[in-house]
Amino acid sequence: MEKYLSGREYSMRASSSFTLSPEFENIQIEYAVMEMKRRRINAEWDIETGGSIWSEAIIHNNTIYFNACDNNFYAISKDGSLVWKFNTFGVCSHPMLAENVVYFGSFDGNLYALDINTGNLLWKFSVGDKILSKPCVYRDSIYFGAKDGNVYCLRLNGRLKWKFKTAGPVCAYPMVYKDVLYIGSEDFNFYALTLEGRFLWKFPTKNSIRYNSIPLDNVIYFGSMDNNVYGVNTSGQLVFRFRTEDCISNSIVLHKNVLFVPSRDNNLYAVKIPTGEILWKFSTKYIASTPIVFNNAAYFGSEENNIYAVDIATGKMLWKFATNGIVVSIPVISGNIIYFGSWDCNFYAVTTEGKLLWKFPTGLSYQSRLNIEPEMSKNIFEVTWPSGGEERVEERKPETEFKNYGETGNEYGSGISKDYIKGKKGYVH
Repeated sequence: MEKYLSGREYSMRASSSFTLSPEFENIQIEYAVMEMKRRRINAEWDIETGGSIWSEAIIHNNTIYFNACDNNFYAISKDGSLVWKFNTFGVCSHPMLAENVVYFGSFDGNLYALDINTGNLLWKFSVGDKILSKPCVYRDSIYFGAKDGNVYCLRLNGRLKWKFKTAGPVCAYPMVYKDVLYIGSEDFNFYALTLEGRFLWKFPTKNSIRYNSIPLDNVIYFGSMDNNVYGVNTSGQLVFRFRTEDCISNSIVLHKNVLFVPSRDNNLYAVKIPTGEILWKFSTKYIASTPIVFNNAAYFGSEENNIYAVDIATGKMLWKFATNGIVVSIPVISGNIIYFGSWDCNFYAVTTEGKLLWKFPTGLSYQSRLNIEPEMSKNIFEVTWPSGGEERVEERKPETEFKNYGETGNEYGSGISKDYIKGKKGYVH
């Protein structure tokens, strides 16, 4: 008896059953990066469990705090030894530290509050969907976004104060400036809200807004996946725009009126504010991550597995340090030591001259995968397994016609009709 799978079912079956050996892990990530660039998509919502590190770290006193894709939040000492770890049920977001409490979200749908000394859970707040947004703590409130499209405001005890609904997932980082809350959404808009959650204005862009925003002299700067960095005044009017050749790939950084802009066009730009003059750009093989500026150098990772040190005056490379995985986490610096995570499942301590001091392995030795759904051909094909024979793939013409689009005559037909209608009506996925 022959078994038939549709093209979509076959790709899902292959994806769920096929596991890459360690030596090919970087090939899968490199392919995912190339697909993200080519198709102008994001895979952050679809990071799978593994030992990789993508979030930024926090240093407090002599302890380093960071999340990993093995679902753990770690506290380690500055010599690389484990202090404590806390397990969630999902990949974790960037953390925020305030008053001896560390806050972070998780793909398990919870925002967590932990005691920084013991790692004990103080409370958690469930939103029922993934959280990637880095929390913002201001006065007696905690602000963050979630994949369900809401911006949330909690009291410091974890009780809900209010929530504000946007028209798309929210993984951007909230920021408070002069008692106004600013945050972007994947509905392509940048929002200004009162601290009580009342809408003030929104500024439209042409693609998702996924990262941070920075205030300077009553202008708020932020990047969009439409290739632009925008500057809008506190009334929501455009006063600055800088365009790169591809999507803004990570958070922007402002240092002494110079804006550092990482882009998917494989460049890190140093841009003068407010003129928009390009002072220099540094090219990597793949996408650059967010830099940290320390003394006279900018330190940042890239998706060609390196962390770079670049002279901020000239853009010339001072040195680079190679890991065995892409480096998308934001470095932190303390005492002339750079701390950062890599996709190779290790957290590194490197001197500001590029010398390795130590590395700390996470709880899983295999890298996280970026679960990018493959593009499907418009043609329908089938895979057959004849009894006693080998697998055979054949293209065939559609045999079934769905006349009543949108009705749920059967499960397969329902899925096709929804996709059809969305495509016809121009929905943005």
